[in-house]
Amino acid sequence: SGRAAIVDLLDGTLDATAVAGILVADADRATERSVEAFVVRVYRERGGTGWVRAISENPERLGRGFGTLAKLCRDLRVADVGLWPRFEESLARALERAPPHVVELRAPLPEGCRAFQRRVVAAL
Repeated sequence: SGRAAIVDLLDGTLDATAVAGILVADADRATERSVEAFVVRVYRERGGTGWVRAISENPERLGRGFGTLAKLCRDLRVADVGLWPRFEESLARALERAPPHVVELRAPLPEGCRAFQRRVVAAL
């Protein structure tokens, strides 16, 4: 998450020069004061030279108002903008050739946690 990344960048646990890039989800919500913009700013200040990509489920929000996309680019320190359709054909072909392997792991809750969960649900 953005909060974990910023803590690790600030305390030196995460070396910015070892990061290949940053992917910002829900870019339409990023602002100058958002955690995502702060992460990118610290990443660049600490010597990070990798890529920054931003994706959005609501791209129409970037077209509202005056200069919304320009502000987002400034806040995320992105110089070039590429607008792609939701289902890019080359991406679909790449995923068909080598579909991602997803592994879902579930661990049972300890009895104390289950009891706490039952009490919270009962209170709701």
